[in-house]
Amino acid sequence: NYVVTKNTMALLPVILSEKKIVTRVVEMNDSFFVFQKPLDIIERSCRKHGSSFLGRKEGTKELTHITHKAPIAISPADQLYFFPTYSYSRKECAWLSHFYIESNKELKDGNLIIRFINGFAVKLEISKTSFENQQNRTAKL
Repeated sequence: NYVVTKNTMALLPVILSEKKIVTRVVEMNDSFFVFQKPLDIIERSCRKHGSSFLGRKEGTKELTHITHKAPIAISPADQLYFFPTYSYSRKECAWLSHFYIESNKELKDGNLIIRFINGFAVKLEISKTSFENQQNRTAKL
């Protein structure tokens, strides 16, 4: 079972079927697949760092008053701050590390290319406005 580390940049869902979702884990120097949903990885990572996902979510709400698509401080001591691209319940929801994002570029189709500090780039179906809003909300933590 994968746990987020200081090297984790993104947890990208790969939808194999209606009921089967795996995760492409993108780290600073590696990329691989794990047979877990991104949210399951986030939940397990919170527990490994001494809190529950619900506890971290409530902490975010207390500090920022954010209730929907709230960023999660998996481990503030290790600067592990991740934000979702959609509502947690959506199977398309990716989780991105606030720390590693270098830039974003809007495409003509309305999607976004996210570039990380190591040069890795990923295309996501998210508007520039929504993405930057999520980034800014995470910075409040």
